[in-house]
Amino acid sequence: LEPESVPDKGRRVILRNNANLSTGGSATDVTDSVHPDMAARAITAAQTIGLHICGVDVVCESVLRPLEDQGGGVVEVNAAPGLRMHLSPSYGKGRAVGEAMIESLYPHGEDGRIPVVAVTGTNGKTTTVRLISHLLSTSGLRVGMTNTDGVYVEGRQIDSGDCSGPKSARNVLMHPDVDAAVFETARGGVLREGLGFDRCQVAVVTNVGSGDHLGLNYVATVEDLALIKRVIVQNVSPVGFAVLNATDPHVVAMAANCPGEVIYFAADRQHPVMVAHRAQGHRTVCVEGEWLVAAQGAWRERIALRDVPLTRNGLIGFQIDNAMAAIAAAWGVGLSWDNVRRGLATFSSDTDNVPGRFNMMSFRGATVIADYGHNPDAMRALVAAVEALPARRRSVVISGAGDRRDEDIREQTQILGGCFDDVLLFQDACQRGRADGEVLRLLREGLAGASRTRRIDEIHGEFVAIDLALDRLEPGDLCLVLVDQVDEALAHLAKRVAAEAVAAAGALRPQGWASAAQHAQPFALGGRELRVGRHHGVCECFADVAFGLGQRCRKHGFEQLARTVHGLPVTIEQGVHADVLCGVIHPAVVVRHDAHRGIGHLGVARQKHFGHVGHAHQMAAGRAQKQAFGAGAQARPFDTPVGDIAVQGDRRGLGMTPRMLAHRLSHPVDQRRAHRSRGGHMGGHALAEKAAPPLALGPVEVLIRHGQMPRRNVLGKAAHR
Repeated sequence: LEPESVPDKGRRVILRNNANLSTGGSATDVTDSVHPDMAARAITAAQTIGLHICGVDVVCESVLRPLEDQGGGVVEVNAAPGLRMHLSPSYGKGRAVGEAMIESLYPHGEDGRIPVVAVTGTNGKTTTVRLISHLLSTSGLRVGMTNTDGVYVEGRQIDSGDCSGPKSARNVLMHPDVDAAVFETARGGVLREGLGFDRCQVAVVTNVGSGDHLGLNYVATVEDLALIKRVIVQNVSPVGFAVLNATDPHVVAMAANCPGEVIYFAADRQHPVMVAHRAQGHRTVCVEGEWLVAAQGAWRERIALRDVPLTRNGLIGFQIDNAMAAIAAAWGVGLSWDNVRRGLATFSSDTDNVPGRFNMMSFRGATVIADYGHNPDAMRALVAAVEALPARRRSVVISGAGDRRDEDIREQTQILGGCFDDVLLFQDACQRGRADGEVLRLLREGLAGASRTRRIDEIHGEFVAIDLALDRLEPGDLCLVLVDQVDEALAHLAKRVAAEAVAAAGALRPQGWASAAQHAQPFALGGRELRVGRHHGVCECFADVAFGLGQRCRKHGFEQLARTVHGLPVTIEQGVHADVLCGVIHPAVVVRHDAHRGIGHLGVARQKHFGHVGHAHQMAAGRAQKQAFGAGAQARPFDTPVGDIAVQGDRRGLGMTPRMLAHRLSHPVDQRRAHRSRGGHMGGHALAEKAAPPLALGPVEVLIRHGQMPRRNVLGKAAHR
């Protein structure tokens, strides 16, 4: 046929093989005309396949009648249908099918957005970002995180390097497995491209202080830097929160630019900004004695500092600030307080959680701290933290970033010179535009007139400087290593610490049960310090632990001795009996056993099984055995501090009490578990001696008297009352 031809009557003429828009077909909207039975058949086809959204193709003469009446049928169910013919048909009315799809994905009232937390500041950004991410993960969310170390999704690193810019943030937001996002937002990325998101639920500004990177990218003053960091506050959602440091005037000034509400944090609850904000009924987070307190009006929530390992029982001031910022952010997101407590209790400043951020290690009985601080404000914070820790002699290993101003480099060592006896200055390969030796000269100039520093060394090479500092350490010393190449330096330190631990363990390995030296030296246990005091035997178990955590000690039948909790040094002092082993009950607590034969489950006596020295919230050594735990007839009084619990007793002991405390007092809020005291399963345990001294349980006092065995639920009830 030609275009001019007139087909004969009854002849079929094929115009095209299909009606797709891509091949020249047309689309006519018939939504208002389709027969209900035909619509029902399309829905049945989708349900048969198991799809909520799909395209159903039918062949029929007309949509005005049921398929059955015209011999029509379904020919295709498409899981990825096109939308163009519905949005912009050739004929008829366009339909908002895209909007209908999105609305079907979320409950009524939901906007489909995930919680986004942005964090900026001069110091503390990375630690705060990681802690907030941990709190969100503890709540069951799948978290995407960006920081200067890389990009992480559900704890798995998917990119490395400095990923604190908007490109990395966008990658997280596009990831299909992310339920919540936490972004470290550095000034460089903001200057280059702005933010990687339109608005956030929470914006955290840790501090501005005296600034950092001044003189770069036309940012000459602290005020200029504050304007850049204020950007995330300006992009808070109207129903979101800005978490601001109340002690920093540049940060406080940002509150006026926040579209949402403000949560202030400060260690000093009497700070004028905190007092005024609290009086107006707004949210604040502060420190009251030994507690972190979140308050709004008359409502208050308290978290004990001893339960926040990051702060080292409240000794490290800048980590308290980081913890308060993270708590305020979690509050702004809407996490439950139980999840916040659990997250804080399971986060410590080790090299796994926060590499290069106040990572503490033990080396030859000395304390080694690795940190990435590199500006004057960081030096002040580190000096305050170091001065809170005991040390016989202090040394520091430091270099300077060549792209900082001369006065900033000098000021760092000016601050350190009043705190450290020895300063080891090192120059590495990358000087960031400085001439050879120029950074060392500026650092030495800062030490002129130092009040404490008496020895200064100039060294080429970061690892050479670290090795020299470690070789000089003696028991009781403290060394601060300000790392430049974070991952490489931490790996080098870990290698040295591990090698020293193996060597020390080999020196301690006894030939028999009681052949250890009278004055055993401390040795490293997985980066922690386990100090074995004067006694007749270390026993094989300790040596096995030094060679590999979780290894079974076959010689004497002890099961597993797990590592100490929360990364804090734990000192264990033994009595004269080699068969009395000590459980690690709580971080930074000395567990002391004097010359007695056993004190229930706080130390398993005269048994060949030693269960897990578990998590701080387990606070127990394995499953109890029903054989004799009783103290010997001539046992002397003992005193075992366990957090704020002091257990005291004499002569024949306290029966089940120590074990019950060790098992249950770490979870006083869990009343059901506390009520299920195992006091009724005491079997052969010693009875409480008449006139036994009381047990001090914080504000609770329990007195066991008259030589009677405690009833089943007595201690459980008392513990949470």
